[in-house]
Amino acid sequence: MKYSVESCDRLSYLDSARGIAIICVIIGHMNLRNRLISQYIYSFHMPIFFIISGMLLAYGEKWKIRSLWDNIKRKATNLLGPYVMFSLLSIMVIALDSVQHENLKGFISKICKAGVNTLNLDGIQTLWFLPALFIAETVFLILHRVVRDKRSACIFTLVVAAVTTIYAVFTHICNDCGERLIPLTTGFNIINRALIGFIFLFLGYLFEKSKKLYQLEKVKLFAVALVLIFINLLLFRYNFVDLRNSVIGNPVVYYINAICGSYGVIILAKLFFSKNRLFVFFGRNSLIIFATHLNFMIIGFSLMLAGCFTIRYEGLVGVIIVIAIESIVVLLSNQISKFLSIISSRREANRKLMIE
Repeated sequence: MKYSVESCDRLSYLDSARGIAIICVIIGHMNLRNRLISQYIYSFHMPIFFIISGMLLAYGEKWKIRSLWDNIKRKATNLLGPYVMFSLLSIMVIALDSVQHENLKGFISKICKAGVNTLNLDGIQTLWFLPALFIAETVFLILHRVVRDKRSACIFTLVVAAVTTIYAVFTHICNDCGERLIPLTTGFNIINRALIGFIFLFLGYLFEKSKKLYQLEKVKLFAVALVLIFINLLLFRYNFVDLRNSVIGNPVVYYINAICGSYGVIILAKLFFSKNRLFVFFGRNSLIIFATHLNFMIIGFSLMLAGCFTIRYEGLVGVIIVIAIESIVVLLSNQISKFLSIISSRREANRKLMIE
């Protein structure tokens, strides 16, 4: 997802890592018979996006010379703008799906719920991530401006980790108490998951600034990646995670899993997949894929239930279909974007000629 650094500063291995991560997101959201695969993916598939955002901030320099307000406005444009656009698209898909399967009351209820979730930044489906990233990056920018020394920033991050963990326990208690507490916790949850994201973003920034790991030889770096992935594979089944609802289970296991899984993928991407066209392509267009893949899943399931095709839209077949559709959508959207950019440039050129 395009967040933190101008296109000229992009690093292909981070694009590749993000591409691998977005494919994992698609797999994790597909109806798989083997639940362990989804559980494994969930252990790191959202933290890795926050970590990569922090790493990109570490490489960027222009944001450091801009004013805080200017940076926040840019983040709002890059993240909340697409959030609104894709939310409207999701509401349209929900409306089309509800027309087929719901009565009038159910239809209105679903549309209203989607609208409320959009306005309060809770997000429809996966779109919760965009406001969460905006809040996380805003907190980081404020921290960077207010706190100059690394030690104080680390202490602040540890405090945030403690507070978010306490809230996660509170959420678990609320779920046991019944739905009457859900409206109370929704607002806190929106902030809490963003703060958890901030922790990973800060770790990504800190890690990339140190650059100690990348000084290792390739063989040793590969060994580190294998160890990290092995730890993740060893621990993931002992924890259930749903970051959207601030469910992190055992916080120690959660952070170990998230960090090991994320950096395992990032290191492997750096070593072997930095020039992989598929992963880089998906990474550079992950915002579109992230925001739309569930919509295509909903449409696919609706068509399957309606008997429009006989292919079972689930499992590996479903993943391949969604990836193929997303590839086409991304290519089309890129072409449309280029076309609109050309039109805009020509209009600007004509306007200047008229002024002269």
